[in-house]
Amino acid sequence: MIQEQLSVIEALERVLQKRPKFSHFPASEGLWRHAILGENNREEDMEMLMKHQHDRLESILIREGLYAAMESGEDMQRLCVLSEDDEQAMRIVFVGSKCVPLSFDTMGSLIWNNKCMQPTGATVIESIHPNLVHIREDIKLPDPTMPTLEAHFVCRRYVEANRIVIVWRSIVEDQLLPHEKGHLISNREGWSVITAKGTNECFTQIYISTATPIFPPALHSIQPAVGTLTELLLKATTENKMNSKSVLFGSVKQQQQQLTSDSCE
Repeated sequence: MIQEQLSVIEALERVLQKRPKFSHFPASEGLWRHAILGENNREEDMEMLMKHQHDRLESILIREGLYAAMESGEDMQRLCVLSEDDEQAMRIVFVGSKCVPLSFDTMGSLIWNNKCMQPTGATVIESIHPNLVHIREDIKLPDPTMPTLEAHFVCRRYVEANRIVIVWRSIVEDQLLPHEKGHLISNREGWSVITAKGTNECFTQIYISTATPIFPPALHSIQPAVGTLTELLLKATTENKMNSKSVLFGSVKQQQQQLTSDSCE
């Protein structure tokens, strides 16, 4: 209990230290704050967007009870649907926490490779540097009358002293690599935190927030009711999560078998 309280206090201190002063922002803050990429200064804008997302992490860990879950050591999994903008939009939130019998750096590499370097069903469209990539994923909603849901997202890895943080955020408009006409635009964000527990053990925690898709003006006429759209998105999101989980834990099992084999030699 004391350790949990200390973790929360340390997180709050980091939040306060990172809180920017209004004077630090220029008059024009840039399109990156709205998850928009222009034709120029792309790496700088991606880094700024990812840093902004990373700075939100401690607040999320506190709010969602992930520090408490790490302290108790219990697995946690929670899925909820939240309404926004007077119920004109919905957001699907998934929160998870699990102890994994691998070192944090090994697990962090597995998650990074599976999600961002060799993503299942997705394509890396820009590789900025080893810890920053831009990915495209096309998702079929479980309704043949609905257009393809096109996701462009920037993914960033931060390697810290005792944890690895992986952050991703959808790009809702890209002036250099635009979304295809006739496609819906995905709007999601996520954080994965892999924290050391011991030599060959770590806590893997995740927070994913998926908003209802953006309908370009040309597609407004076919936009269904918010509830219907949320149900379609929930089904697609669940299927996508299960596929990704299967691939990841296949990699974890393979890594564990390799470690066992090495220890026996």
